[in-house]
Amino acid sequence: MSISYSQIGFQQNVVIDESFGVVNPSSIVAADIDGDGLEDVIVSGINEVAWFKNLNNNGSFSKTNTIYNGFDNPRNLQVADIDDDNDLDIFLYLDTNQGKALVWLENTDGLGNFADTQTLVINDWTSPIGYQIIDVDADGDLDIAFGYSGFIGWLENDNLTFTANVLLGSPNTAANNYQGFTTTDVNGDNLKDFVVDVGYDLRVYDFQNDGSLGFLGTIGTFAQGYFVTSADIDNDGDNDIIRIFENGGNDRKIRLYENLDGLGNFASVQTIVSLENLPSTSNSDTKSLILKDINADDLLDIVLHESRTKKLSTYINQGNNTFSDETVVADNFVNLNSIHVSDINGDQKIDILTTSRDDSQVSWFQNLDDLGNFSSENKITNYAYFINHVDAGDLDGDGDMDIVSSSHADHKLAWYPNVNGLGDFSQPQQLISNEFPAPRNAFIVDMNGDSFNDILFFSYLDDNPDEYKILWLENDGNGNFIQEHIVDNIEEQILQIQYVDIDNDGDFDIVSAEDDSVLKLYKNDGDGTFSASITFSEPGFYYPLSLQVGDVDNDNDMDVLAAYNNNEIVWYENLDGQGDLTSKNVITPQMSYPSSIYLVDINQNSFKDLIFANKFSDEVGYFLNTDGLGNFGEKQIISSSVDNPSTIYALDVDGDGDQDIITNTESNSKLVWFQNDGAANFSSPIEITVMAERINHITSADFNADGKLDLLTSSYDDDQIAWYGNLGTFTNTISGLVRLDANADGCNENDTGVSNLLITKENGENTFATFTDENGAYSFTANQAVFNTSISSALPNYYESTPFLYTHDFTNGSFINADANFCIEANQTINDLYVVIYPDLDDPRPGFDTSYKIIYSNTGTTLQSGEIAFEFDASKIQFLDASESVVNQTINNLTFSFSDLIPFETRIIDLNFNVFPPPTTNIDEILVSTASISPSTGDETEQDNTYELQQTVIGSYDPNDIQILEGEEVHIDNAGDYIHFLIRFQNTGTASAINVRVEHFLDDKLDWQSIQLQGLSHDGRVEITNGNNIQFIFNDIYLPDIISDEPNSHGYIAFRIKPKEDVIIGDVISGVADIYFDFNPPIITNVATTEFVETLGNSSFTANRITLFPNPTLNTLNLISNVEIQHIEIYNAFGKLVRKEKFSSVQNTAQIDVDNLDAGLYFIVVYANETKQVKKFIKQ
Repeated sequence: MSISYSQIGFQQNVVIDESFGVVNPSSIVAADIDGDGLEDVIVSGINEVAWFKNLNNNGSFSKTNTIYNGFDNPRNLQVADIDDDNDLDIFLYLDTNQGKALVWLENTDGLGNFADTQTLVINDWTSPIGYQIIDVDADGDLDIAFGYSGFIGWLENDNLTFTANVLLGSPNTAANNYQGFTTTDVNGDNLKDFVVDVGYDLRVYDFQNDGSLGFLGTIGTFAQGYFVTSADIDNDGDNDIIRIFENGGNDRKIRLYENLDGLGNFASVQTIVSLENLPSTSNSDTKSLILKDINADDLLDIVLHESRTKKLSTYINQGNNTFSDETVVADNFVNLNSIHVSDINGDQKIDILTTSRDDSQVSWFQNLDDLGNFSSENKITNYAYFINHVDAGDLDGDGDMDIVSSSHADHKLAWYPNVNGLGDFSQPQQLISNEFPAPRNAFIVDMNGDSFNDILFFSYLDDNPDEYKILWLENDGNGNFIQEHIVDNIEEQILQIQYVDIDNDGDFDIVSAEDDSVLKLYKNDGDGTFSASITFSEPGFYYPLSLQVGDVDNDNDMDVLAAYNNNEIVWYENLDGQGDLTSKNVITPQMSYPSSIYLVDINQNSFKDLIFANKFSDEVGYFLNTDGLGNFGEKQIISSSVDNPSTIYALDVDGDGDQDIITNTESNSKLVWFQNDGAANFSSPIEITVMAERINHITSADFNADGKLDLLTSSYDDDQIAWYGNLGTFTNTISGLVRLDANADGCNENDTGVSNLLITKENGENTFATFTDENGAYSFTANQAVFNTSISSALPNYYESTPFLYTHDFTNGSFINADANFCIEANQTINDLYVVIYPDLDDPRPGFDTSYKIIYSNTGTTLQSGEIAFEFDASKIQFLDASESVVNQTINNLTFSFSDLIPFETRIIDLNFNVFPPPTTNIDEILVSTASISPSTGDETEQDNTYELQQTVIGSYDPNDIQILEGEEVHIDNAGDYIHFLIRFQNTGTASAINVRVEHFLDDKLDWQSIQLQGLSHDGRVEITNGNNIQFIFNDIYLPDIISDEPNSHGYIAFRIKPKEDVIIGDVISGVADIYFDFNPPIITNVATTEFVETLGNSSFTANRITLFPNPTLNTLNLISNVEIQHIEIYNAFGKLVRKEKFSSVQNTAQIDVDNLDAGLYFIVVYANETKQVKKFIKQ
């Protein structure tokens, strides 16, 4: 059955996602890394290094700006200007395949853009114990002192050549026991001496002029503990030693070793601070001590953090080696693991920055008065790690819909206020609690009948995964949660809860689903206290996947439904309307992991039907309630091509009075809906978004007070909460023709339509754009708003559009088809031609054919005739044929003629060549082809009358790719010219692809209004949303698969676009494309980049090159590299490591056996010449 439907628009609004913070932060520093005079914040997390720009010196910071990505435990951040170029570089530790590495990231432009990591020192025997960036040898530049548990050394900076010098121990043994060190001048010779913690000894070594260490003495023989540092504590002009001492949890103190004479003679150890006793300690505890004057009295005070005590504390230096009692700045951290001190707000007072690991929190505490008094916590990040559930309701009593979330990886319950009642969630996340381990299933519901919405959820109990508790937090009506109420402590694992008035007494009861098939009921006494649990299910060995409540049998009471991992779906009848749920009814005994169920009437007969997501069979479907008594029909499948759906929901999306179905697809991050015709006949899936990774919950509420229910989702992999504004049905249309007035007498039906012009419509909030078709026609659908429509293509100043703009008002609710025709008229006589070469479907490979497209166009105002010359390298390729007649041919040149090329007309010449086999033409050689168009004399823009294309000869190629034809570099003088993009795709499946969609996000340094479409392989349309999201849509093209028709299994998209006027040297333009064949997961192309440079180099063609073939492959993958290959790793499409191979000797070629891999897409990481490259291949 074919169903027609109106277009529905949704606008995604992200409330919070991974850009709001860093996962599991481990270290923090503050520094001005973008040269604006403000202290920014740099943080390392579990898989990234990111910085937060200081926006205005008043405690406001940007979202995450990622500097480095990698699952190699980045940590121990420091900053310094190591290369003496007046900007700050970043240093950190990484865990690499070769060992524990100290690396640096060069700040390339002083604006916070960083180069790739450069390894300074690496060791695979022992663990690092720290490093310091200081001038070790007093030669005026910065060196690096470093330590591993097996050895201590330093890196001498010789004009950025770093020479490693081992001072103590050996890098090839783990026998030593170095635990920490610091460098400081203890004897007044201006050289950095070393204070080393080794075993139980604290030893001092004199750094000597020849670069060796001389032993000065042992200043402590029972010095166990943590953290040794140095500073002038007693203000006498020499450097003393400070250390945290611990002998178990009951003997803890901060000790001072006073430098008596500035010559390295130290007094006996004295205790300056006694630390509180602890019942236990652990090697995973973190602590650090910073010496800084925080009260402006010129004495160094102590700032201390300890993860075990959860405290950030200060101790004020009172002179004479005495310190004040502890002042607690804060004591409610969840694994506080690093601190930093800096003037973060420019008020000349020293503030404190912190990271806490388990709640992924980055914060700062303002120094209020230079007297050692600090503010409460100011959050820099507002993260929610592994969000598992969201709900909507009014939490602050202002009548609009707020949001609550539970996230189990950071133990957070949080809520998000709807600031203006219109869906503005710009206020920071409001933390409810981070003290309940792994909270889940957070609901907004009034549990005690006081008309204030409370929070219901469940949590681990005492961090024990075998004990749980159900509880609710009481709301005072203003979003303050004043009391915890425990419903029950449970020794079995709780998997889901629901609230429901099961006994019709006007309050909300609770149903819980536990492991071992256990379902329980808790009855509310009306005031939020609950009676003992009632188990109403039979014991078993399965666990519920989904729990729902609703009136199944039409008797006006609420029943309970459950789907289990044994693939059974059942419902429990409320026999007496009072909660007797002992009657079990099986809806179906056999599914394929029914991950989600939902009860809703889908055929408008007033009976509640059951819709489901059958995860392991990619199915979405339903069971009809045939009689309203809970007897269900056979399983009906709506779609079996929804990839791993995990949640399902129903809503009248299109406002037609029936319930539509909403679900997610896992691998390609989609949220889709199926339109219902009212009789349970559903459309194909309609996309809402492709920007929500692994959605786990869907609900709805009217967030913007427009009378339409919007969607709300949470998703795991991007830590995202988003609401989708329901823009309503696009029932209005704006359509028209764009004609060229060739005779200066006004446009009429005899004038030619102009193709490939960009037309936009905008309503003040969103912008939509498309191109005119081959006849000059275009069409938009439009919802109820006021739209302005205009030609957006950057028309030359010698053309004018009449009219310039149309305004249409669709707010009166009636259905309107609005005409918006444009007439383009020339105001002067201009000759202007341009030409460009695009490589076609096959990149040049020795012994194979390759092809080109010459695209030429008349952008002037006059009729043009002339010639096109194509020059090629006849020593490497041989001309075969062309789609147009060659009027003149030499050994390396072809000439074509053209006539009567009208303004705005574009034509294409296809050329076919054969690439000579080796040794004539070899891999990595460069092919240069040049096209020129004449006449060029008198041409308005002569520079685009010639185009040169450079290509590298390859051994194999990816049929789904994106290219920037200008290569990896563009001279800054050419920043005003067009950049040419080519996207190619091929159906490598086993059946034809009915529909193909290619999605591409424009780099923010490109001017989207200058885009010009240069060619599509198939009939299609282009949609541009909000100036950056481009979708190339090819419907009903039935693209053949590679097996049945390889030559026609390809497609391409060609367009050109100009950079914005403010691009500068060092700016990088990048692009990637997601290619969708029907409803399969996207094929993600390579990332194409080009950089604006002052001097062009040959890096585009001399970089490390790695070639793999055949691709696709059945059993063997060959690698060829122009540098030595060390080892490889292979990952599947989900990022799982499936193969790791290290070669016994370095080599330039390798043969990898992939016969035992499953068919599919894989990524191979090739480590060669101390670099790594990632390539894709397909295993057939």
